[in-house]
Amino acid sequence: MTLKPNLKTTVATDPGRDEQLVTLKGKLIGSPACYALLDETRDRVQDGLKFIILDMSAVEMINSAGAGILAAMLTSTRNQGGALSLVGLSDRNRKVLEFLHLHQFANFCDSLEQARGA
Repeated sequence: MTLKPNLKTTVATDPGRDEQLVTLKGKLIGSPACYALLDETRDRVQDGLKFIILDMSAVEMINSAGAGILAAMLTSTRNQGGALSLVGLSDRNRKVLEFLHLHQFANFCDSLEQARGA
C-alpha cells in the first residue's frame, strides 16, 4: 500500500520581488510533507529570501501540528527581517489560527495583490 502525500506544494520564486509564493493543497497536519515545507522555507530564508506568501485557498484543514509549522515558518522569516503572509484562508482555518493568535504576527490577506502590498 502506497500512501499519498496529504499536502502538495507548488513553489514560485520571483527574484525581482524577493518573494516566494507557495501554493498549498490538502491538509496541513504535521506530516513529512509539511515538515519538508518547513525545512525548505528555513533554507530559503537563510539564503536571503525575505517575503513568503502562502496561498492557503486549497488547504482543507489545519491541526495543531500544522499551526506549529506555520509558527516556525513565521519565526524564521521574522528573525531574518522578513514577513509571512497567508492568503485565502477558509473561515474554519482562519478561526483555528486566530485562536492560536497567529494573526497577531502573520499577515492574513484576502488576495495575492493585498499580500504583495499592491
